[in-house]
Amino acid sequence: VVDEGRRPLAVDRRGRPIEIGTFRWSSAETPWAGFPMESHILSPNGRLAEFGIQHALVGLCADGLGEIKIATGHGSSRVKSSPGRFTLLGEGYEQRPITWTGTREIVFVALGAREVGRYMQHERDLAYRSLAPQYAIPDRQVANLILNMRAEVRDGCPGGRLYAESLSIALATYLLGRYSGRPMRSDGHGPGLSS
Repeated sequence: VVDEGRRPLAVDRRGRPIEIGTFRWSSAETPWAGFPMESHILSPNGRLAEFGIQHALVGLCADGLGEIKIATGHGSSRVKSSPGRFTLLGEGYEQRPITWTGTREIVFVALGAREVGRYMQHERDLAYRSLAPQYAIPDRQVANLILNMRAEVRDGCPGGRLYAESLSIALATYLLGRYSGRPMRSDGHGPGLSS
């Protein structure tokens, strides 16, 4: 069961939450004003078969080693998961079945429609929905942004609202520019902070 203030990371076909690993902490417990974040410890063996994501979701491996097996149309592919590598899933039920091995701490960041619309005023059409799935990708920029977000949450959010929103905008802009099926607009209207 997902506690008040937390969002389910994954849901079944009926919209019921699927627990993924052991919950550690949530940004909902803090004054954090950026994208919702949670940390979970993934068990040594896990599986998500038929599932959906209610918002784009980034999961950064913060600790531990493992392997992810992704079902494809012609079998499966395997990738190694280690600290600094992230997985990105777009919103919807068109997710590929995933199995994993290895105990790892994963920091999840939810890019929900409400937050994306609030932080990125020039992207009202919510292009994040076209983010291409990524599995255990090494990307220093994504890792650094999420680790900075985690540090801010752990420290009690001393940087305040503007810092939290800035980190969130930087993460969303980078993901959209690098991993979206659609290029970012360059009409002179950059991302804007909330009013």
